[in-house]
Amino acid sequence: MKLLPLLLLLAVLASCGTQTPAENIEENETNEEITVPVDDEEYLDSISDELDGMDNNETSMNNEVIEFDSAYRNPAGDVDMIVKMEVNNGVIEAIEANATTWDVSDFSTALQSLIGSPVEEGETFYAAGSSIASEAFNNAIKAL
Repeated sequence: MKLLPLLLLLAVLASCGTQTPAENIEENETNEEITVPVDDEEYLDSISDELDGMDNNETSMNNEVIEFDSAYRNPAGDVDMIVKMEVNNGVIEAIEANATTWDVSDFSTALQSLIGSPVEEGETFYAAGSSIASEAFNNAIKAL
């Protein structure tokens, strides 16, 4: 007799856990067509065109001065290196590196070897004794 109420309670609890409400997703779908007002459609097209242009965010590398951030962290601290490069038809005509937090003059001198080279060569440039600065410079060139 003591076992019967316990079995009934167990059966009731077990049946409560197995019943979950079923939801028919197909019934909840709407087949409404969304229309965009003409003014908004033109606006969205213009934004889309701008975004397409951003995907190809490359500089022309033709008769321009490019200044870019090549900041990095060395064991002594952060280095806020900025590189300024004069480019004509994709060829480096002048280049220099400066920083206010670290002396990068040796690295800037090493960069002079890139003068007369295509900008793409900067992606693999390496200056002995400046491996961290070289890597930061390589990454910045690749991002152009």
